[in-house]
Amino acid sequence: MSAPNERAIAAAKKVPTNLGNNHAFALWEIAKAQSEIGDVKAFQQTVESIPKQSREFKASVLVEQALRAKDFKQALEIAAKETEGGASWALARIALAQAKASDFKAAPQTRGQIKDPFTRISISASLALELAKAGQKEPAVKMLQEAIPAPEIVGADEGYADDIRSSLQDLARAQAELGDENGCLKWIAKLPSPFTRTYVLLGVVEGIAAREGNGARPRLYYVPFETPD
Repeated sequence: MSAPNERAIAAAKKVPTNLGNNHAFALWEIAKAQSEIGDVKAFQQTVESIPKQSREFKASVLVEQALRAKDFKQALEIAAKETEGGASWALARIALAQAKASDFKAAPQTRGQIKDPFTRISISASLALELAKAGQKEPAVKMLQEAIPAPEIVGADEGYADDIRSSLQDLARAQAELGDENGCLKWIAKLPSPFTRTYVLLGVVEGIAAREGNGARPRLYYVPFETPD
């Protein structure tokens, strides 16, 4: 293992294991970097050092490694062994990779396996944009319309996770970017929380800006990734 790798691993090991998943997250970031530069041996060693109780981090880097090799079969096999939350994330990553590879038959099939409704909403938005890029705007618009959640599923603010709001923002952004901002406003108006409606309306603005800005996708507000406590 190279000196930079050894220093990174040593630093990660100093992160207290009682700080939620921060220890595993540090190792996850290192493994991703090793995979990107093609250091297979170091990558494998780092993955093996991720604590068993943080298996979702281990699975995610293995999925990313398989996708980098365009081995969709292996990626799906890894996802199939995960718990519901980890599997949903992995399947979303696989579906997007399939779409970027122009496999628009497999991508919706993979999306259909995702059990978490809000992960499914987010990936629907991403897949729709890929479809539109490929000149398939009509199925893209249809996919977005089918992804619109019932207001009662969204719920009120109490105990309401930011990643749910982000999923709805993704959906609104994609719809507006494809020219259906009026359709966005109709379902947003039915959401039970004023705060959520305001948050999701930012997605509409971002989508219009992306459409008018020749592909640039400004973000007015987003929730940065945080590891769970």
